[in-house]
Amino acid sequence: MSVIAAGRTLRLVKTGRQFFFPRPARCGGSSRATCISRHASAALTQIPTRYSFSSRPRKLTMACRAQGLIEETVTIVGGGRVGSALKDMCANKVDVVKRGGKVAADGSGSGPIIVCTRNDDLQAVLDATPPERHEDLVFIQNGMLQPWLEEKGLGGNTQALVYFAVAKLGEKPIDGKTELNPEGLTAVTGKHAKAFASILESGGLSCKVLEKEEYQKAMLEKLIWISVMMLVGVRHSATVGEVVANHKDEVASLTEELAAAGSANLGITLEDNVVERLCSYSMSVAHFPTALKEFEWRNGFFYNLSKDAAKSGKPDPCPTHTEWLRERKMPATPKIDVPPFAIDTLNFINKAWTQFHAVEESSKLLLKAGFQHLSERDNWELKPGGRYFFTRNKSTLVAFAVGAKYVPGNGFNMVGAHTDSPCLKLKPCSKSKKSGFLMINAETYGGGLWHTWFDRDLSVAGRVLVKEADGKTLSHKLVKVERPIMRIPMLAIHLSRNLYSEGFKPNHQTHLAPMLATAVKTQVEKKGSSGEEESRHHPLLLDILAEELGCLPEAIVDFELNVCDTQPGVIGGANNEFMFVGRLDNLSSSYGALRALVDSTPDEAHLANETAVRAIALFDHEEVGSTSAVGAGGPVMRDTISRVSKCMSGGETDAVERAFSQSFLVSADMAHALHPNYSEKHDGEHIPEFHKGLVVKTNNNQRYASNLVSSSLFIEVGKRRGIPSQHFCVRNDMPCGSTIGPILSSNLGCRTVDVGAPQLSMHSIREMCGVVDLDLTYQHFMAFFETFAEVDGTLDVDGVPPPLGTIEDTPCEHVH
Repeated sequence: MSVIAAGRTLRLVKTGRQFFFPRPARCGGSSRATCISRHASAALTQIPTRYSFSSRPRKLTMACRAQGLIEETVTIVGGGRVGSALKDMCANKVDVVKRGGKVAADGSGSGPIIVCTRNDDLQAVLDATPPERHEDLVFIQNGMLQPWLEEKGLGGNTQALVYFAVAKLGEKPIDGKTELNPEGLTAVTGKHAKAFASILESGGLSCKVLEKEEYQKAMLEKLIWISVMMLVGVRHSATVGEVVANHKDEVASLTEELAAAGSANLGITLEDNVVERLCSYSMSVAHFPTALKEFEWRNGFFYNLSKDAAKSGKPDPCPTHTEWLRERKMPATPKIDVPPFAIDTLNFINKAWTQFHAVEESSKLLLKAGFQHLSERDNWELKPGGRYFFTRNKSTLVAFAVGAKYVPGNGFNMVGAHTDSPCLKLKPCSKSKKSGFLMINAETYGGGLWHTWFDRDLSVAGRVLVKEADGKTLSHKLVKVERPIMRIPMLAIHLSRNLYSEGFKPNHQTHLAPMLATAVKTQVEKKGSSGEEESRHHPLLLDILAEELGCLPEAIVDFELNVCDTQPGVIGGANNEFMFVGRLDNLSSSYGALRALVDSTPDEAHLANETAVRAIALFDHEEVGSTSAVGAGGPVMRDTISRVSKCMSGGETDAVERAFSQSFLVSADMAHALHPNYSEKHDGEHIPEFHKGLVVKTNNNQRYASNLVSSSLFIEVGKRRGIPSQHFCVRNDMPCGSTIGPILSSNLGCRTVDVGAPQLSMHSIREMCGVVDLDLTYQHFMAFFETFAEVDGTLDVDGVPPPLGTIEDTPCEHVH
């Protein structure tokens, strides 16, 4: 509508319809525009509110809006059949935004933005809409949009279920009224519900404005309709009408199945006669073809309910739906849903470039969860129900939670892992020069696959001692240079023609030195020139560290740095089923143990029935044998058990010894998954596979500490919660690796089981595992902390044997 102030008449023109109001002379002393505005404001109250206006001048527009009589410009996104039909029905000013177009900011108001696109285009529409207009988006729902809307913060937006059909572009819509529902089934809810309903009414179509709860029921019915009709239709190559006419029994059984599953999931109850109601509507669109489109938004909702049930070991709530999808080989490439815990693990590893950063990140998580930080130098005051942790050398961490029913002599239920991984470490004199290049003198740490370190974007991370401004105080600081500052380049094939015949055999001293910079470029740019002669490290490197630490280079006393790969870890594989990242061995086990302890003891109440001490120990130096003050071969865990037991014993003399005998350790370190290109490397009966849970590792030569009792107890803990496990035993013609299990078991004298998630590329700069196994690791550790005491109580291997005479001696009846 336009507003025209002409002569002594105010004329408001609306699509062939005009309203005239006499305009008096100028209001005393007021401007012409103000006079018009006031008069129009009063005059507009006489016009039916269903009429909407675009108006001039601006003050008149504001006055009309103040009366609530102006419905803002309607924006329609999508120029297809539905979008074009809505445009033709609209009495308002309409802006049509086609594919790839931008939605105007429209500072003049906040009219509805009606989205008439495929669901797969919703993200693009959201991106094309100014953030201040997001709340005006109106979603025409043909599928399950709610999870996506909630994720994007749009859960409260206007949503509409359209039961009218537009056969061809430009044709008049057919209303979905039926004999069972003559009032129509189209429904809308939300901020712009009335405006949307008004548009349909102006086009002769029905539309109900519903509250959110009632709309949810209508939404589920529409989702069931599209899912059932399309699936049954493609089974028989039938139109919607033919489906109802010839296959109503299939429609009825599948509708009832999906209605029960959907109602249970959403917590709602549908009205009676769903089957008849949806079949009746189907006949109004009988000519529609059927196809399985937009699977994620339609049938995918019910398919995901089936997948979730399978993961939890529960019956399929939609078995017919699942079976018929498999007939159609749908979905063609089902992606594994990445467990949230796997994402958390990846984020942890991406932050924890070194053992120091791993302990730092773990400490932050424990403090946030309410654990109390202890110092080994202080006197400990512990109590039942308390949660504590301490670190040693900032590279080893021990955390524990004392059960509320703990009594002196009770055991520790522990998960042990390690924080270190094979890498290159800078030597005490890291400065080196070769042929005009500034090189880094680095030492190999552990048994790395060193050829994988060539041609990678490398940097450094670790810890630095810094002298404070007073010139006396030393500070311990962590550092991580996230940009790539060095590289170990391969020799070109043209200069190593025998590479394929003799293999790649780099000399670890001469060929594995990282390149930092060229000497000439450093000199020209006068970088790091101070202290060149006397420094054990390149001044250029010190400058980089100082910049990261926010100090002067000369304040750096010394450092302990690892060479690190700068490429972040990712979720990968065609089905998103793998994780590609360095340091899986063994930060994934460390994080699984950490989270399981934290999540199983979120507060004192969750320890109310616990009789033991739940503990984790994350050690340094496993990759080099564990024989150090902070390694598993050192006194860390024995010190912990002794200290806690004595602190809680009240003077009982043998509480420590009893605690050792009642304790149980899960030694968690990664396991070797079957490699498809080298399957002969595994014993044919012991083949760890992805997605099948933790691997229990056994070696009768005591390279692993697992035995019948410890293995069975750990497996039983998982079984009681439906968590799978698998077995590994090395081939007789291959040496067996080892880990912290035998070391701690012999040191503490406690029962121990060695386990680990299966992985490939162990000790490569870039390793690989299955995301499901990370989640199963966490679940198994949770079950261990929460239920082991109960399971352990069912077995006493070293208990007193039954007294003589209690077992009946049955005669053999032989004649002697």
